[in-house]
Amino acid sequence: MSGKEKVKHGINQKIKKKINQRGFAARQFILLFEIGAVILSTVLIVNYQRQRSTLQREFYEDMRERMKVANSLVDTQIRVVENIVRLTRIDSQSEEGVNKFERYLTQIVGESSDIYNIFVQMDDGEMYSNNHLLYQLRGNPDVDTCMEAAHKEESMIIWSEPYYSSMTANTTVAVALHDSAWKQTIAVEFNFNPIYMNLSAALRNKGMSFILFSREGKELIFDRNQTSLLEMVTGQYPLHLVSYYARIGRQTQYQPYQEEIMNGDNGLCYMQSLRNKIGWKLLVIYNTSELNSNSHGMLQNLLILFIIGVFSILIAVLLVVTYFTKPIRRLGKKMANVNNLDNLIPIEYEKDDEIGKLTQSYNLLVKRIHILVNNVKAAEQAKAQYEFRMHQSQIGPHFLHNALYCISSLIRQGRLDEANHAMIALSDLLSYSFDTVNNEVTLANENDSLKRFMDIMKMRYGNIFHYDNQIKEQFLNCSVLKLTLQPLVENSISHGLASVEEGEGRIVLRAYRHGSTLSILVADNGIGMKPETIRQIFSGTFETYKKDRFSNIGIINVHDRIRLVYGEGYGLKIRSVFGQGTIVRICIPFRVFEQ
Repeated sequence: MSGKEKVKHGINQKIKKKINQRGFAARQFILLFEIGAVILSTVLIVNYQRQRSTLQREFYEDMRERMKVANSLVDTQIRVVENIVRLTRIDSQSEEGVNKFERYLTQIVGESSDIYNIFVQMDDGEMYSNNHLLYQLRGNPDVDTCMEAAHKEESMIIWSEPYYSSMTANTTVAVALHDSAWKQTIAVEFNFNPIYMNLSAALRNKGMSFILFSREGKELIFDRNQTSLLEMVTGQYPLHLVSYYARIGRQTQYQPYQEEIMNGDNGLCYMQSLRNKIGWKLLVIYNTSELNSNSHGMLQNLLILFIIGVFSILIAVLLVVTYFTKPIRRLGKKMANVNNLDNLIPIEYEKDDEIGKLTQSYNLLVKRIHILVNNVKAAEQAKAQYEFRMHQSQIGPHFLHNALYCISSLIRQGRLDEANHAMIALSDLLSYSFDTVNNEVTLANENDSLKRFMDIMKMRYGNIFHYDNQIKEQFLNCSVLKLTLQPLVENSISHGLASVEEGEGRIVLRAYRHGSTLSILVADNGIGMKPETIRQIFSGTFETYKKDRFSNIGIINVHDRIRLVYGEGYGLKIRSVFGQGTIVRICIPFRVFEQ
């Protein structure tokens, strides 16, 4: 598995874990909400695409209609100019003179806003014009060229390519016709201002511009408004477009009114028409952002609908999930409240649906659990009682072994009075120890028994240690297990103080209360124990214990008996520093002894 696959797998696992951690109702809510949101989003997106397509289609249809109107306006202007050319004649045989001809031509130009100048050239080379003096001063080679072409094409109107006329100081085209019957050639210079105004009215809109190309792809007129989308060459007069548009004008003819996307990052598109009868074609450029802006209002409405729909789905899903998961959540809540066996009770549910069957199964399970718990409790009580008696039976032989060994030692030493006193003390101790009626006694009773035991130990060991019982009177009526202190004190004497110099050993008993716990300390200043020794004693792996079954048996038995009676939270805790001494703390519940 590659690194990316591992990362993807890890993310999927985290998502699944997050989902699984949520409750049933939450997962159901999320699932239904996601399904509803996806369906709503799909419907709104499809609807938006359809409305957007409709909006674009309507926009293009409107553009085509506008271009048809614009083309018809251009054709009308062309026919007007051609009619002027066809109807203009000068009778060279009349004696009216040059001035009369010039006034006649000036009148024609004045009556028509579609032409700048009009020229009439006789076959003999004589030239007449509405502005003959300016023609003679500046000349007009483009008109001359167009008239020569018309002279060669009998009865055919010739249209030149656009040029800059010095006579009009504007870009224009020459239109010429040769009439062999009148032996003259008529030419006019086209005035594009009326066409420009008509095209501006028909095509100029926000985010839209236009160009009228000649048959060779040269711009005849173009949008010169300040909001024009066209890029012009700076620093030149007259104004010219950048060469990019000229390349578009020379491109192969497209289908009528076909839309094509322009190259570049400006987001512009264009639509062009077919060439008219003289080869001109119209190009409309529009900004797609303006087209998109028309759909912003529609998009905002859809977003509002989406927000309303999401909230509606949210509320509907919440109500549905709440209604259908309420019995499950109520059942789960009651089951979650079962934190102990006392709260483990049957649940009432009247309906006979799936939740009712689940509740019935749960109630049957509760009944079986109660039966099993009662059986387990009875078995545990029997087991605890048996184990307690086993540990209690071990205390007796252990203590008796040490006590008889002490009396035997006194007899061998000839200390018969002390041995007799020890026998009496032993008798009282055995009577106290073997009393099986009460497992718990007062701390005062345990102190009295410990005093008799210390009398026997004093007889055996002499004054090698001092015993200091500092337990306060306020704790003497507390309840403790029988034979709790004696095994621990015996262990301190036999092991802790075995190597202490005579008179330097010390055993101290204290008691104090901490909350609901009574702590009894048995401390000595003996040899102490290492941490591993303490762990081995509690685990039963101490080597000396394996060799001598009575060695250290008191500590572990007291610990086990306390835990059996009071629970796992109680028992013995040992703190020892090797070479300095040991403190054994007895932790039992604090309670007053009751008969």
